[in-house]
Amino acid sequence: MSANDLSPAQQLLAALHQLNLVDYNANPTGQPVARISIRTMDGEFVGELQVGQRAAEETINAVSAVAEYAAAKPTDYQAGRNDLAPTIHPALIADLEDHFAEIDPESYLADVFGGPDAEASLFAFEHLVTGEWDGDVL
Repeated sequence: MSANDLSPAQQLLAALHQLNLVDYNANPTGQPVARISIRTMDGEFVGELQVGQRAAEETINAVSAVAEYAAAKPTDYQAGRNDLAPTIHPALIADLEDHFAEIDPESYLADVFGGPDAEASLFAFEHLVTGEWDGDVL
């Protein structure tokens, strides 16, 4: 078996370990509530980890959120994972680029200075026009 065969299993174990370490550092007197063992598909043992209450809850929340998303939007969840992923037609991309190239940023100035918070509006305008923004609004 190559190292690549263990990579996803090792990554999962490492992520769980990192989460559990944060949980333990925040609550060093907490007791483990679950033991998670990781094996490859052919049954080779990769490792195991005892997790605390918070780490178990957060793991459940994360996995549940992904499962709910996959169930609700299976096409979006699978997008890019196989050759059947939809592609955007080049003509559509060109049309969108042409549309946005025709927008005159100066046409937004009246809205910028007429807004209830002119300074915040100016920062938003700067971000829109230049794509640069230091993140500060005030």
